[in-house]
Amino acid sequence: MDVVGVSGEGPYALACAAKLEEYVNHVAIVCGIGPLAISGDSGSVSDDEKRSSIEKELSAPEAMGDETTNNLSEFDRSIITPAIVKKWLENVKEATRSPEGMITDYKLLLQPWELALDEISMPVYFWHGDQDDMVSLQHPRFLAEQIQGAELEIIEGAGHLGAAIVGTRNAVSLFKEKRESNDF
Repeated sequence: MDVVGVSGEGPYALACAAKLEEYVNHVAIVCGIGPLAISGDSGSVSDDEKRSSIEKELSAPEAMGDETTNNLSEFDRSIITPAIVKKWLENVKEATRSPEGMITDYKLLLQPWELALDEISMPVYFWHGDQDDMVSLQHPRFLAEQIQGAELEIIEGAGHLGAAIVGTRNAVSLFKEKRESNDF
């Protein structure tokens, strides 16, 4: 199987590459997050502050959507439709139905990763927007340097949402092409 991890799913996709290599052929990380320590995030935000932020998102997801879409890069604006924004807001609302899942993810991301990234032997592909203001470009650069043979494609002009769309499409196309050519 092939695995694609988008944004916060990136670490879990890399865990599949490291721990399930007998089942996984290729991994793609699209605008994915790396260890939070590399971005200077010390984890100083308290659980109460995290809950408050999530509750704010829950109480007014449309405002969050407006804030996000008002700050889109030109590239993102050219490909993100109102239907995509609506679906994204539905996903955010579902993901934040309870703050516990996001807090658990955040705590896990702050811990040292127990993955030997330098031992990953399968192809790993990264796509990331150079205008991503949600996940710094230093995350995929750091991860790609740790994984032998990893490939990083920087999507010019793309922010987080635009890179998520374009990178996922690119990953699916690449994996389909590799499967059709028996290159796995």
